Amino acid sequence: VVRNLLVRGAPLVLPMSTVAAFLLGYFLLAACCSTAWIPGGLLVPMMCIGAAAGRLYGMLWHSILGPAPPFKAMPWVPELQPLLQALYPTPSPLPMEPGILAFAGCAAFLSGSGSLVMFVLVLLLEVTLEPFLIPVILISILSAR
Repeated sequence: VVRNLLVRGAPLVLPMSTVAAFLLGYFLLAACCSTAWIPGGLLVPMMCIGAAAGRLYGMLWHSILGPAPPFKAMPWVPELQPLLQALYPTPSPLPMEPGILAFAGCAAFLSGSGSLVMFVLVLLLEVTLEPFLIPVILISILSAR
């Protein structure tokens, strides 16, 4: 389930009810496990809770605004431009990708609850291996603090 929370390009890979139930259940289980006298980590539960909250928020925006339009410029495949313009004649004003908002939620929850700034940035950058997500991660980290 966690891998599906962070996937990009498939906004409806999990239904909203499943993500909401996962968020509530995982939050309650993480709270119960953190108060138990058993040693365990909180890094993965914090990542999962933040990713589920961000994914749920992104899915709500996706259902309100509709699907995100494709990229405007595809210089490597110019033959697809007429097809993409026919499929998406008017782009949405705010394209929301639930997978990117899941990363933002993960970063915000990790940095807000654990006071981890550089660790969160480096961790999520190594998870994605995509440097274009650095501004998204930084904005979410700084807004959570």
